[in-house]
Amino acid sequence: MTKPRLAIGLPLVAIVAGLLFLVEPASAARQCQDDVDELRHDIKHNEYKYTRDAREKALQALRDAELHRINPAQCYEDVAKARVALAGGRKVGNGNKDHEN
Repeated sequence: MTKPRLAIGLPLVAIVAGLLFLVEPASAARQCQDDVDELRHDIKHNEYKYTRDAREKALQALRDAELHRINPAQCYEDVAKARVALAGGRKVGNGNKDHEN
């Protein structure tokens, strides 16, 4: 009598395990997309803080990240490139729109 339960239980465990492997990458891809959206929002609303070249490089890296979002490791690497581009192109000053550089 226990064998039929075991026969049903093993495929069920395999299905649940398979779903966990699918959920984790999807969650990581979603998180990376959230990071892309957040950084893009920062660039759009604080463009005066960064040089044009830095913004262009960062936006290109974010486009690459969106192309690679199926591979979270590559996506996060592209997001990191965007952050580095922005950090390297930060304008000197206190960040006020009225500040002249």
